[in-house]
Amino acid sequence: MFFMWLVAQLPLRVQWWLGSGVGRLVWRLGNSRRRITETNIRLCFPQLTEQQQRELVKKSFIANGIGLLEIGVCWFCDTAKLKAITTLHGLENFERARGRKRRAVADQYLWRPRRFKTRPDPDDPGFYGRKR
Repeated sequence: MFFMWLVAQLPLRVQWWLGSGVGRLVWRLGNSRRRITETNIRLCFPQLTEQQQRELVKKSFIANGIGLLEIGVCWFCDTAKLKAITTLHGLENFERARGRKRRAVADQYLWRPRRFKTRPDPDDPGFYGRKR
């Protein structure tokens, strides 16, 4: 947790650079995970050449490494900074689903955990799933 907090204090570009490095490292060392990803990419994208498939596998690992480090930003940055670096697309779809009283997958992305709560609290200022 300390490592995630520490990384969250860094500028985003540095976090992306570090995350890219983490992804490349796992891509090189994670043989079994790489084989699974290669199989999935080959089955899902048979129209791509082998080189394009290999490149997509590598990009997938890099994106996951970056995403892993970005989790710390959601957990440890203040709300103002998080809102400043976040762009929300498709809120109308979320609102439409909420209006029909249906669960929306976006709930997990719009809620920022505070103090490692296990359930979102709509009255928590870190909960973005409701217009105020």
